[in-house]
Formats: sequence, structure tokens, C-alpha cells
Amino acid sequence: MDVKKLATMLIGSMMVVIIMLLMDDSPKNPIIGKWKSETMFPAMGKVTNIIEFKKESVEMEGIVYKVHYDIQNKKVIVMDEKGSGTVYEIIDRHTMKSSMMGIETVYKKIGN
Repeated sequence: MDVKKLATMLIGSMMVVIIMLLMDDSPKNPIIGKWKSETMFPAMGKVTNIIEFKKESVEMEGIVYKVHYDIQNKKVIVMDEKGSGTVYEIIDRHTMKSSMMGIETVYKKIGN
């Protein structure tokens, strides 16, 4: 195969990949990464945890949970295999919060 044909095929393949990437309209998951949570409990005071959101799972305190994500405008709903979910409200790139039974938890991103 001559070099000119090979170069043309290579450039054509690269163009297809670039076009596919540009046309990808699937929402990016803004919560993927490691987060430090802080929850203020009335009886116990502040409790902190490290939680890592991965593509198909969440890890907290050494336990891995299979999940899927429903990404909406400024919210991400994380649902486990049983259908239980938690809504995370995105404040900015490095901050989000959730609320359960009137108790708010604030999350600060600490890693990718």
C-alpha cells in the first residue's frame, strides 16, 4: 500500500472519530470523582466521610455499591440496584449537597 493512500485512510479515520466526539450529546456526569462529605447531626455534631463516585459504582467506607445515574440539569440522581436513590444538587464544579429526612450533607470534591 502506498504512503499517500495510507495517509488518506488515516486522516479519514481520525475525522470520523473527531466528528463522533463532537456529536456526542450525552450528558457528562459531574459527580464522578472523590468527595468529602460533611453532615451536621443535631445529637452527634459534624460527621465526615469520603465517597467516590465511579462510572457504575459508588464506594464509601470500603463498601462498593453498583449504581446508575440519572443526570438532570443541576441534579444527579444516584440509584442503587434496588431502586433506592439519592438526589445530589450541583452547586458548582467542586460543591454539591443532598438532603435526607431534613438533614443536609455538603460535599466538596477532593479528587478525580
